[in-house]
Amino acid sequence: MITENGDLILGPNAYQVDALTITPWIEEPNFKPFLRVCEEEGRGIFVVDRTSFKPTSSLQEMKDENGDKGWIKLAKLVRDIGESVKGENGYSSIGVVLGATYPEDAPIMKEILPKAFKLIPGFGAGQGGKPDEAVVCVNDDGFGIIPNNSRGTNYAYHPKFKSEFQCNPRSYALAAAKASEQARDALSDAVFRKIGKLPW
Repeated sequence: MITENGDLILGPNAYQVDALTITPWIEEPNFKPFLRVCEEEGRGIFVVDRTSFKPTSSLQEMKDENGDKGWIKLAKLVRDIGESVKGENGYSSIGVVLGATYPEDAPIMKEILPKAFKLIPGFGAGQGGKPDEAVVCVNDDGFGIIPNNSRGTNYAYHPKFKSEFQCNPRSYALAAAKASEQARDALSDAVFRKIGKLPW
């Protein structure tokens, strides 16, 4: 809960998560309490920026007086507020959501935010992002991206996704595990093709 003073209050049963996604539209009043938690508790946030949906949001594509699209302007704002929460390896606790379905925009995002993690939805069966598209903005150290394949994992058992792991719904956990392993291997191969090494 966020109070009128902008304080973020976590109840006794609050989830103890490492990071969560937040909307940027309220800007500073929204960022401020979460930024404080990043600074004090070592947590992280991902600002919803360049989503994976097609067609894309017209708001993300709007241009300002300098010709910058909305998602680029937001990335620059994230860069600026993230300076205060950089860790010992130079990575910020504040990252962005960057859809795998727009790989042509990934190099621009990487240039603006070279040391911020990108949460990358749209990879896999749900929206069709390919492994090589999901790792476009991986850094030379092998870090900087967190691809997400939630639908392809959660519904690997379901015939709708035409997964090789489709099965009786009661065996969904086994199908999800196999789909996760397959995605992991595909992404590792893509990272190796991109930078010639793996970070582990």
